[in-house]
Amino acid sequence: MKKNIIAMAVAAAVAAPAAAIADTTLYGKIHVSTDFYGSDNESSNNYAISSNSSRIGIRGTEDIANNLALVY
Repeated sequence: MKKNIIAMAVAAAVAAPAAAIADTTLYGKIHVSTDFYGSDNESSNNYAISSNSSRIGIRGTEDIANNLALVY
């Protein structure tokens, strides 16, 4: 029973800020690659994850007063 109450409290805490920023949009371009660096020796094979000019942003509006809005 305590675990259910804790889970519901966590869910409510996460949902409240999401409702407050309902006019917010996450946008951008994610360009990720996995690179393999190998050699003749199998013990020195390496993998790397690279971000290749990824761009992520947040935009939205918030009404402050009549005929006045904050744009970010």
